[in-house]
Amino acid sequence: KIRSINEDILDSKPWTRGLFDSILAANMIINKSYEQKNRIALVILDSTLEIGLKEYLVFQSGKTYKETKLQDIFDTINSGRRNVIKAVREYTLKETKYDKLWNKVEFYYRKRCDLIHSSSTPTILDPEIDEYKKVIQTIFSSLFGLVFDVS
Repeated sequence: KIRSINEDILDSKPWTRGLFDSILAANMIINKSYEQKNRIALVILDSTLEIGLKEYLVFQSGKTYKETKLQDIFDTINSGRRNVIKAVREYTLKETKYDKLWNKVEFYYRKRCDLIHSSSTPTILDPEIDEYKKVIQTIFSSLFGLVFDVS
């Protein structure tokens, strides 16, 4: 049902297909009884968000981003995500009402970085994964017009 609602967007904006499917994949993992499902879901969701922000810049910002410019935005260790968000906010989701959303993105990005790069593994709770998924869905709805909730 969700796929059919998004059919026109997925057809007219093919770069959204992978983003959409990744959210669905995260949902499938979240609903399984895997012991480490939240770790897997966090990595998928956070990677999908970063890819989505890049797709927005490349395909919908109206500006041409060459590989070197994208590398400059993404390559800066520890501030790469902030640079990507700053670049997207030059075009959209820049109002103060979105600050809370971007703060949550930063929080979960740090959790993901701790999971991957830190010697101690963070605990990732079910409500946190649910919240982050909703944050990303809100961002993707605003950036691309995707619909994730039919209730």
